[in-house]
Amino acid sequence: MLKSLFCFIILTVVAIISKGQVVPAPLEAIPFSLHDVRLTDGQFKKAQQLNEKWLQEIDPDRLLSGYRTEAGLNPKGPKYGGWESGGLAGHSLGHYLSALSLMYASTEKKLYKERVNYICSELSMCQKAIGTGFTAGFPNANQIMEQIGKGEIRSSGFDLNGSWVPYYNLHKLFAGLIDASNLTECEEAKSVLLDLAEWFYKLHNPLTDEQIQQILLCEHGGMNEVLADVYAISGDKKFLELSYRFNHKAVLDPLAEGRDELTGKHANTQIPKVVGTAKQFLLTENDKSFKTATYFFDQVTHQHTYCIGGNSSAEYFGEPGHLENRITSSTCETCNSYNMLKLDKLLFMNNPTVELADFYETTLFNHIYASQNPETGMVLYFSPLMTGSKKSDNKGFSSKFDSFWCCVGSGMENHSKYGEAIYFKTFENDLIVNLFIGSELNWTERDLKVTQTTSFPEEGKTSFFLKMDKSQKFAIRLRVPSWTSTDYLVSVNGKALKYHVKPGSYLVINRKWENGDRIDYSFSMPVTTKEIPGNNKLKAFLYGPIVLSASLKEGDREVLVSNGDPGKQLVQISKNPLRFQMINQGDAGVLELMPYYENQGVQAVYFELFTPNEWKKTKDVWLLKKDKEQYLAKSTIDQMRFGEMQPERDHQFEGEKAIVGERLGKKIRETSANGWIEFNMSVKADEAQLLMASFYGNVGSRSFSIFVDGKYLTTETIHWMGDRFVDKSYPIPIDMTKGKELVRIRFQAKDEGMVPAVTEARIMRE
Repeated sequence: MLKSLFCFIILTVVAIISKGQVVPAPLEAIPFSLHDVRLTDGQFKKAQQLNEKWLQEIDPDRLLSGYRTEAGLNPKGPKYGGWESGGLAGHSLGHYLSALSLMYASTEKKLYKERVNYICSELSMCQKAIGTGFTAGFPNANQIMEQIGKGEIRSSGFDLNGSWVPYYNLHKLFAGLIDASNLTECEEAKSVLLDLAEWFYKLHNPLTDEQIQQILLCEHGGMNEVLADVYAISGDKKFLELSYRFNHKAVLDPLAEGRDELTGKHANTQIPKVVGTAKQFLLTENDKSFKTATYFFDQVTHQHTYCIGGNSSAEYFGEPGHLENRITSSTCETCNSYNMLKLDKLLFMNNPTVELADFYETTLFNHIYASQNPETGMVLYFSPLMTGSKKSDNKGFSSKFDSFWCCVGSGMENHSKYGEAIYFKTFENDLIVNLFIGSELNWTERDLKVTQTTSFPEEGKTSFFLKMDKSQKFAIRLRVPSWTSTDYLVSVNGKALKYHVKPGSYLVINRKWENGDRIDYSFSMPVTTKEIPGNNKLKAFLYGPIVLSASLKEGDREVLVSNGDPGKQLVQISKNPLRFQMINQGDAGVLELMPYYENQGVQAVYFELFTPNEWKKTKDVWLLKKDKEQYLAKSTIDQMRFGEMQPERDHQFEGEKAIVGERLGKKIRETSANGWIEFNMSVKADEAQLLMASFYGNVGSRSFSIFVDGKYLTTETIHWMGDRFVDKSYPIPIDMTKGKELVRIRFQAKDEGMVPAVTEARIMRE
């Protein structure tokens, strides 16, 4: 009985060899199926239960609405709100299929399997109505795909033939059907999947490589990954060949050659492409795929990643090794970490290192778990790290039925699969323990049950209880995390074992195990600091792997004045092992710190460290800088960032002769002669306000006029103001905003001129 895709990868070895096809790489670490792991008590169990409640409240017919409409069938329910009501309609159904399948495997509750069966029967009906094997839920899907099949391809980055990322949408459907087929054994899921794959192959096989690369200019998720998955399921090599044709060369070839050209690229557009190369490697041992996946992972985790394991600011990668100026309220898109953990797991299967396991733990505890509201179960798009921000800033937590962002879809999945990377087994049938999470493993091949009991991270210890009918000899490999010290202790049945394994390694206990054996494992959880890439004075504090954040009150400062080890200035509050006080801050006050995942208030995560002498010299300048940042944060009503996909969509950006580009590491919009740009901005109906915009100054005489809802406001000229961004402010007469919640701003080039490069605009309280 096939339980997961990874079982497929293993079991298809024999079939593929017998057909004379490509031989998969031997796996060094094999994940257990979610069917074999059950969460017991603890924070992840509670998070899973919150997610279950939400999944059960979602109406499948409303997610199927667009699919039935595009198939010429009457929908059984209206579309949901948010992204589901627009051009990305249908993408959430694929995520929902995956989440249901993952939750079924995690709980064995029949409700989830029944919903999978129902959705797949509806999709089959849609396929039959269309008659080609195709089905999709986004507007004008049939027409768009017919055009592409004829070689009519038009893309400007985030749209293709006038549709918002249709291949990204299709990728979610493929992935959902793959999970449904692998985890629920729904035969109709497999049938719908293979019919969809046959249609996809017939449509794209006649296209040239150049035409396919043109398609890939538009965000397309991980189409190379799901095509590789279809190959693993079907054994048909044509899908593997098409998978390689769907490798986006402009992005993946530099990575294969060891070049980081990610600066200014939309982060989560790239990560699924690389997940696909890792899957290709596991199926084929292709050397180029391996180099691409490993180089990308190493660069992102070491040069582009924040302390909580997430990456990107406002969805984009910046300059490698320089995050010090990118600590914002829109850091760490959740989808990015969802996909990075997929990549981590695939790489671990080939090369099981503690470094990979440590990254998984860091990201799982500090970002994925933190992205769920502990009261409502709703999920975050961004996880803000800027001092003075809180999780409800920016997009905040989703609503149940009126958001359906990308991170809502991946969020449904994130909290359905917490058991997927706790345990692995080796090819020799030894056990690897990677995560300290209360759980029970049912190892069917050994007729063995392993129960892990722990209160981690409240305490640095965990215990394992073994239950079996007969004694067995094998090894158990316990992760000794890089963040601990050498004074860990391990005992079996109360007898201490002597080991000299360094942190960052596996402690291997190889013996004959008996029914009732118990392992007790304890380890220190020191307070350490982790600097932001690009500034060794700007550090986050961690307790073991847990990122700490300060709960800020008015006047608090994210400063630590210290002459020694700053970690020693955090004192644990005795009644709660996850609460700390930061002491000896000079005149900066006393701060209380807690895990980032618990802090729902105003916070600080990164702290500037000074010696007493440095603080004395720097204090006045530092306070002046912080006052400006606080002024902007407090006074901003709405903020628009140019050249970035989601902010431009959120603000209904339009333009003529508009150009997207980059200046000084920031995304910008500008125009050629006689061009214009327009965008919506939120306003307060009865307050004095001003428009503030940030322009690149090193240009000659660019004059343009500014209009508010078609009414002239002012004319501006930017002329050789230096190689920097210059902030300009324009008071808006109150009669232009009276009674309004939204206005339309236009920058119109004047007298054959051009609109200068602008990186952001704000509506500010005057």
